[in-house]
Amino acid sequence: MTPDIFFGEGDTAPILSRALVNPDGSIPDLTGATATFRYRSKDSLDESERVTESMTIVDDPTDGVVEWHPSVPVPPGEYNADIHVVLQSGDPITFPNGGGKYWMSVEPAP
Repeated sequence: MTPDIFFGEGDTAPILSRALVNPDGSIPDLTGATATFRYRSKDSLDESERVTESMTIVDDPTDGVVEWHPSVPVPPGEYNADIHVVLQSGDPITFPNGGGKYWMSVEPAP
């Protein structure tokens, strides 16, 4: 299997850009929303080990596109990740939908 998100150790450029899709296939309107990227080691179930970082809503918020710029390099390893959005209404929604997670792999530097 191929990871959903893959990058190298030390990368801090825009790592992730995602066009979000609601469970019904529509594009979420991110006007007034906030988005965070959350990840933790694939082997961990401990919520205290989860890292949460802000995401940027890109260009037109009605396009549903978000981007993550890591604030610090992510250590090499395998991670489970999701995108948590709080809509302008205050309603939360998590992507990917359906309870799954993105698989993120960080490759060690050569």
